Amino acid sequence: MPNIESSADFVEAERLKALGNAHYANGEFREAHRRFSEAIEKNPDNPVYYANRAAVLLGLNKNVEATDDCKKALDLDPNINAFQKALDCLPKDNLSKGERAAQIEYAEGIAKAKAMRANISTTATTISSNARMPSGQMPWDKAAALTAKKAALSPKPSCVFIINYAYEDLKNAYACMADAKIVSHPNGLEQYTAQPQLMRFLSNSILTDERIFHVPGIPNFQAKLTKAVVFENNVLRGWVKGGGPTIIKKEALKRLETETWQTVRPAITVTVRSWIFYAFFRSNLAGQTVLAHELYANALDILDWGRRTFPDVPKDDRGVIYEDSFVRGVQRLYLDAMREDIAVSGTKSKFKHADLFNIAQDIIATVDADLPEAATKSQELLFKTGHWYAYWLYPRADALATLGWCFLEQGNLCADSDPEKTKNFLIAAEYYLNATQGFPEDDEQYITYLRKHLDCLFAAKKPLKDTLPICKRIQKAIPQVLEIWGLLPGLGPRLRNDLQEVMDFERENTEKIAAGKLTMDSFVGMAPILAQPWKTVRKTDASGDSPFKAIEIDPKYAKAWGRMGKASQASTYLQAMGVWETSLTAFQKALDFLPKDNLSKAERTAQIEYAQGIARAKAMRSEARTAATLLGPADMASSRMPWDTAAALTPKKTALCPKPSCVFILNYAYEDLKNAYACMADANIVKHLELGIEAYTAIPQFMRFLSNSVLTDERVFHMPGMPDFHAKLEKTVAFENRMLRGWIGNGGPAFIKKEVLKRLETESWQTVRPAITVTVRAWIFYAFFRANLSGQKKLALEMYANALEILEWGRKTFPDVSKDDRGIIYEHSFVRGVQRLYLDAMREDMALLGPKSKFKYANLMTIAQDMIATVDAELPEFAAKPQNLLFQWGHWYAYWLYPRASALATLGWCFLEQGKMRSNGDPEKIRNFHTAAEYYLQATQGFPEDDEKCITYLRKHLECLFAAKKPLRDTIPICRRIREAIPGVLEIWGLYPGTGLRLRSVLEEMVQFEKENSEKIAAGKSTMDSFASMAPVYAQPLPKVREADSRLTTTEPGTSRRSQTKKKKANVI
Repeated sequence: MPNIESSADFVEAERLKALGNAHYANGEFREAHRRFSEAIEKNPDNPVYYANRAAVLLGLNKNVEATDDCKKALDLDPNINAFQKALDCLPKDNLSKGERAAQIEYAEGIAKAKAMRANISTTATTISSNARMPSGQMPWDKAAALTAKKAALSPKPSCVFIINYAYEDLKNAYACMADAKIVSHPNGLEQYTAQPQLMRFLSNSILTDERIFHVPGIPNFQAKLTKAVVFENNVLRGWVKGGGPTIIKKEALKRLETETWQTVRPAITVTVRSWIFYAFFRSNLAGQTVLAHELYANALDILDWGRRTFPDVPKDDRGVIYEDSFVRGVQRLYLDAMREDIAVSGTKSKFKHADLFNIAQDIIATVDADLPEAATKSQELLFKTGHWYAYWLYPRADALATLGWCFLEQGNLCADSDPEKTKNFLIAAEYYLNATQGFPEDDEQYITYLRKHLDCLFAAKKPLKDTLPICKRIQKAIPQVLEIWGLLPGLGPRLRNDLQEVMDFERENTEKIAAGKLTMDSFVGMAPILAQPWKTVRKTDASGDSPFKAIEIDPKYAKAWGRMGKASQASTYLQAMGVWETSLTAFQKALDFLPKDNLSKAERTAQIEYAQGIARAKAMRSEARTAATLLGPADMASSRMPWDTAAALTPKKTALCPKPSCVFILNYAYEDLKNAYACMADANIVKHLELGIEAYTAIPQFMRFLSNSVLTDERVFHMPGMPDFHAKLEKTVAFENRMLRGWIGNGGPAFIKKEVLKRLETESWQTVRPAITVTVRAWIFYAFFRANLSGQKKLALEMYANALEILEWGRKTFPDVSKDDRGIIYEHSFVRGVQRLYLDAMREDMALLGPKSKFKYANLMTIAQDMIATVDAELPEFAAKPQNLLFQWGHWYAYWLYPRASALATLGWCFLEQGKMRSNGDPEKIRNFHTAAEYYLQATQGFPEDDEKCITYLRKHLECLFAAKKPLRDTIPICRRIREAIPGVLEIWGLYPGTGLRLRSVLEEMVQFEKENSEKIAAGKSTMDSFASMAPVYAQPLPKVREADSRLTTTEPGTSRRSQTKKKKANVI
């Protein structure tokens, strides 16, 4: 560690630190930041200054910069000994106001520095393979598999060649790390040895195609990466941590006076390559964009200086890093970073459009200068060379796209009346179109820039004769793009959304042209493409552990634990996500680590606060278990939930088809849920260039996926371990509603019906359909979510009713409008899905409120019989389909089998409850129990034997048999069925919260009942005609008093409402 230049600097640094502490204590964060920064200039080796400045940055909500300062503090003194020394140096009593503030800040600095270091990994935009990266399905896997096919088509370009080229370097880089050796010596020191090639391979992979980069499943990856870089830097005598370009230029010239390029070249090269890699890595991993800009600029500074200073030195001596091709690779990455900064920071960005113009035009010029030479080479071989794509075609195309972006943004900023506005849009369109020519048609960037070209045409009000051909090009290209890029997290849904948009646009306008409503000279617009999330670092560590071994919070720092507990209780919505677990643990530790006696006044206050926190956490835990049935991360055993087990069992269950299994509906529901959360995770927040406000952008598919998941099987729904989940949920829904022009929160069915008809007078179904759909789907999801999250049952019932009213109205009002136009929400299958959820909510309301419920049994029976009738009407069509395939189709279970079975179970519940309410002498009592038993038995036929609902309704069937006083010859076979089925059910549902215990209890009941009665029969104490009973199934709390509903009629099981006589219909209604 360098020495401080003078004692005067030390004294001045301490004075500045004291001023900073005083400003911080007064809440003057900006002034405190300035003083701590000045102190660091005087003494850059004092970790206390960095930790204090980190505290200020936290106050300014600059978390990433705070993280960086904490890292510096910990790098200077990993054990934070300097903080303790600083505390020890303060007076023990009679402290001044500034000294008291310093004392608090030094103590807090210890915890904050460690906590921020621990949080470095949490700011990363990494993607875990076990959640979102299917093995063998990533672009690099697909590229390898398609190489032979694409090579046979050469010289037709393909992105597989650049992907292979980048991935080969990445694999070589990680091989260097894996092959490194660490030898421990008796003196306790470690010796690290490896091939000093890591930075070459890593930087080459990033420069070739940064989309391929992902963090591997190497334990302690960050620590190993750091060791490898330090080792290479030491072996090659680089300046990775030795200063900026000025120092390196001076040192390089100094070394060349006594050494040759053979030693100087590796030193400069490893430094520049490290800057390039860490600029990309830190920017994407921890959001350190300011650092990234600096590192890219430093690298380009050295490259430009080297080219000018050593123009006559051969490439073999000075190295490849000074070649035009290498410089273009760095410029391309820097352009991306600059463009992102302008888009996010707006006028606060230090970059201007002119800066992007200069670099982009320089890239284009250097490529164009090389093209005549490339034209002399074999085109077939050239287009199989990844290097050609990486350092010529792609940089030029990206540069053209950057120019397009600049003109598009300038056009957006022009007033509508400004003639320059349209001119800018047309220039942007031309640049984007030229950019597409640099990407193969199977690269996702080809679609991205073709879609941006289309946006520019729309912005310029170009007619259909110009826009429809582009839609055709996009449609033609997307399938082959999806073949390679379709499973890259966040990208597949966007590509499919683009495909659907252009297909709808082309179909609707082609039909209108054919009908004479439009001509090819007419203008029709489309919503602009959504802003794309910036590139992310992908993490493929199957263990799911962070790539960083973060420094943990001091295990005895009570205040830190207390603050963690308070933070966990900050949001009522977070309480429903299971954070009481974290809160309870944190407050308990905080209490444990306080002194046991001789507490100060502050410690006594803290003791009370922590005890109250524990009480609140316990209350939250109780509420989470009683008022909400939604699962949060704390509720779930890792990889053992039904959806995890279903995925693992799918091959086994498929082999048994057409035997039904719940794994297929679980897979179907879980896929939608994963897609929904992928939409949230891939959303982006962009600041408006002029207004400085934040704009939330995402793929508007979130509500479709989320509602589909709940409609398919709501048991799969669980809240992810996503920070600020509820806030992100609200932002995403608000964005979709605004984007699709829906009516969420803007009125009920009457208002929406009126607005729909009004819009259809001037608009087409292409815009009206999404508006209705997002509104109805949001009602459905929020009905389920609010009822289970916060017990808002009344709101849920209203939302389900509103959704069904709109669906019924739409079916009646637009009977002749095709499904493609009006949407799938009006189909019988979709309506049944909503009815099933509504039935559950109505039944629960009746069970809990009794006579106070606004629903009657007849209301439930009407909906249940309607569901059965619509399914039965469609069954003949499905009888002709291959049963082997039908029972592997989650959609079949979700919208036909399960709704029908749930409807039958509802009828069973109605008759069972009605029977319970009749007096013992009433002959209708036993008849109701018989009818209920038959309905429950029929319901079990709609659920696979491995679904927990099959056991639930078999047990309810058994309860009805007991209530009807049926003999053992009827009940023992049902016990046996339950006993034989439960092991298969437990395999899938055994660890689902609450279900596993219930199933095991039922199993024990069945075994005991069967054993006891079999022994009595064997002993002659009873016969198969004897009656024996057991306690009823764990029933929901029922109203104490409820009069029999005289409007309820005994309908024969399996008979639909539509097949009843008019007289019976009248009785039910």
